[in-house]
Amino acid sequence: TLSAQHSQVSISNDGSMVLFVSMNLNKIFLMDIATGSNTCLSELNFVDSSPNFSPDNTCIVYSSRHTDSWESDIFMMNVDGSGKTNLTNTETTSEEGPIFSPDGTNLIYWSYYDLHSMNLDGTNKINITNDMSSQGTYKFSPDGFQVIYVGFATDIFLINTDGASRLNLTNGNGYSDNPVFFPDSE
Repeated sequence: TLSAQHSQVSISNDGSMVLFVSMNLNKIFLMDIATGSNTCLSELNFVDSSPNFSPDNTCIVYSSRHTDSWESDIFMMNVDGSGKTNLTNTETTSEEGPIFSPDGTNLIYWSYYDLHSMNLDGTNKINITNDMSSQGTYKFSPDGFQVIYVGFATDIFLINTDGASRLNLTNGNGYSDNPVFFPDSE
């Protein structure tokens, strides 16, 4: 049975499906809103987290690790759970929290205190922050050209997706967390 405790919820852009992680199972489930049915998308010997829908609701990105490992990779699968593909395939670092760009052409994710981007096929990996300063809270701008994130000093930064033009938006003025963009990117 499913635990009453769920986390890491992601709602499809059309509002028809919900992804969630069952906390006692560490598995990703897909719920159909209309029917209320749940489908487990995870494999038996893996611990999965951070699922997110693609903008067109056809794919899901997520973090996964084998139960005998502490290092996770970024995976992508079809929304029905088929076609699982390891996009990062590393053995010495953990990659976490992938999210799609608004146009669905690339991803950003967190690894070893830096933000990274890559194409959907796992190519063109770029370390965006390159200073071990991100605490893992980040979002794309609506136009997909920038990322807003929280640094270790709890300042909020804005940076281009190619790593250029980092701007500290809060400059040490108290504790800052969970930044979001207005829909017009301003």
